[in-house]
Amino acid sequence: RNGKYVDKFPVKLRSPASNTLAVFDYENNKDYRLCIAGEDKKIYVYDRSGVPVRGWTPFTTKGRVSDQVSFFRVKGKDYLVIADDQAVFLLDRTGNIRVSLREQVVKAKKSALRLTRDNEPVLVCTSPDGTLVNILFDGTVKRYAGQQKFSENHSFDILDIDGDGADEYIFLDQGQLAVYDDNKSGIFSRTFETKDLRGPYKYIFSGSDKRLGVYDNGVKQIFLLNRNGVNAIGFPRTGGPMFTIGKLSGGSNWNFIMDGADGYLYNYGLSVGIN
Repeated sequence: RNGKYVDKFPVKLRSPASNTLAVFDYENNKDYRLCIAGEDKKIYVYDRSGVPVRGWTPFTTKGRVSDQVSFFRVKGKDYLVIADDQAVFLLDRTGNIRVSLREQVVKAKKSALRLTRDNEPVLVCTSPDGTLVNILFDGTVKRYAGQQKFSENHSFDILDIDGDGADEYIFLDQGQLAVYDDNKSGIFSRTFETKDLRGPYKYIFSGSDKRLGVYDNGVKQIFLLNRNGVNAIGFPRTGGPMFTIGKLSGGSNWNFIMDGADGYLYNYGLSVGIN
């Protein structure tokens, strides 16, 4: 906290990193694990002191890993999930394959890889052509092609926007935000001024107040959308691409913090619970 290196750090990696660091606490006992992928296509795991974890065999992927390693616990079993540019792998804590997929899955570059909250949870992502992919934990892979076509540059994520207990599917592509329900039916879409978009960003204020953020880099505007796709009060705002929403104190007030084009950092209060 004084800006000095923690004891035993910095740690020299065995290979230059190809992704950003992921940190897990499997048992919530502060026995942290630091997972990082190398340019040598191996996944390395260190303990909180930067020492390679005993019992972990560095897993070798087929291609380059640029996304963070993900950790999920499903029905008492742990899964480390890795997506490279050629395949998706489900490993156990030792670096061995826990589930062998019955067919190869290639995740879209900007697709999130999420765990649904269904009675039988599945991993969900999209393929480069925008096809929705469900990965079951018995190795089964199910694919769902939507009516709308998406480019390889699309972004994808999920969020229960309407609070009905089922996740909605969120696509951002070619200047448009499109949201579908769990039956793959369209809920709403928004078309922006330019095609140079970043997001979608998810913000959860309460069980009934969930919103989506989009940054239009072409016009330097930040959008915050209510669950029906309408602009939240006070938006859009002109600013830079770096912004966040959170609480700066233990109270009930929410803050929207953004970087301005004039070099200043701005802090606004948000109206929540208003749709």
